[in-house]
Amino acid sequence: MRNKILGGASVLAIIMAAGGMASAADVPVKAASYGAPLFNWSGWYIGASVARPTARIPSDSDPVNSLGRAVLPGMHLGYNVQNGNIVWGLEGNINFGKTTHVIGSPTQLVRLDNTGSIRGRLGWAFDRILVYGTAGAGYMNIKATTSGNTVDFNGHTWRPVVGFGIEGALTNNWILGAEYLTYLGSKNISGTGDDTRWVKNVEEYRLKLTYKFDSSGWGKGPVTARY
Repeated sequence: MRNKILGGASVLAIIMAAGGMASAADVPVKAASYGAPLFNWSGWYIGASVARPTARIPSDSDPVNSLGRAVLPGMHLGYNVQNGNIVWGLEGNINFGKTTHVIGSPTQLVRLDNTGSIRGRLGWAFDRILVYGTAGAGYMNIKATTSGNTVDFNGHTWRPVVGFGIEGALTNNWILGAEYLTYLGSKNISGTGDDTRWVKNVEEYRLKLTYKFDSSGWGKGPVTARY
């Protein structure tokens, strides 16, 4: 009898132990924490660019499509805020130098100097890739002269500007981007009636190299995601 009791107790102990192991197996085990780089677009940035402006400078009697004759250096400064995948911010840019357009009937020289803009940006981040749209106010300084060196127009104008772009983070601080901007509306620069000539369809194709300040500067660098 004693041996049977001891044997039964042994079997029960084995069953209970097995049940305890099974229950423990059902309890989820927290994975070991590890860090994975996740790029954060938030923060201040500054950079340089090259722009290829184009414009149309027609009159009613002389429709003209004129390509810019220069690649202009420029710079930009901005700030981004990232919430989840959404990135929004503000950027200002300026191009240095002039784009010359020679048009006929009568022969006229039109220069676009120091174009620039102040724009809001709204985009979607795919980790180190950002696609965005942009809109704001654009500035143009225009000078138009005839072949006799008579100044028909010398002044500036502000126009709405819209565009889009894509940027990729090469490192935690360096960003390469491409952007398209178009200035809406037109500006009368000479003549009246059918001889009126104006600047319109001003567009810019920009290539940008940007330095983004990390957490030791004005902005925020990459963050670490934990799982």
